[in-house]
Amino acid sequence: MEEIKKILEEILNIDLLGATLSNPRKKEEIVKYLKEAGQAWVEDASNQDDAFARNQIRNQVIPRLEMINEQAVEHIGWLCEDIKEGTTYLTDQIEESFLRCTKPIGQGFEINCYWKTIGSRNRF
Repeated sequence: MEEIKKILEEILNIDLLGATLSNPRKKEEIVKYLKEAGQAWVEDASNQDDAFARNQIRNQVIPRLEMINEQAVEHIGWLCEDIKEGTTYLTDQIEESFLRCTKPIGQGFEINCYWKTIGSRNRF
């Protein structure tokens, strides 16, 4: 089952956007929080290098989106959360169907599942 989850996670991978947008904290908020906690901000030099896609999103795309709609990043973050919830639901449904419709045989599986369509039965 873990293999199926890994494959689905690879297919539905949204980590690039998720990491950048799902928790859209402004740098200023983070610096302020760290200062109040007695910690120093440390800037990774690679964060300014637009050779990395994440930085092109952070340094070019997000500012353009915010010029159009100040809440664009927040809305995209909500969308990322919705996609994660949908992905979790679909992964669970696929796993449940796989368990219900297969039987391990040696190194493989036997698929034995029928499901109803309108007026007929089709092998799944």
